[in-house]
Amino acid sequence: MNCMPRFNAFLVVACLAVVAFSSSVSAEIKLIGSGASFPAPMYSKWFKDFSGANKGVRVDYQSNPSL
Repeated sequence: MNCMPRFNAFLVVACLAVVAFSSSVSAEIKLIGSGASFPAPMYSKWFKDFSGANKGVRVDYQSNPSL
């Protein structure tokens, strides 16, 4: 069983949590991740909402249909 997709999702969530709880975000931050294509539409909405609420933070998620 390949645990890499779960690890990638965990890594994205962990990075988002660090940024969300950071008290001062002064520079633009770009988080880059990739993973399964099935949840990609849901992730896109979450990342758009997150970036709107956290100015200077952008999430780039590339879906991979083979995962």
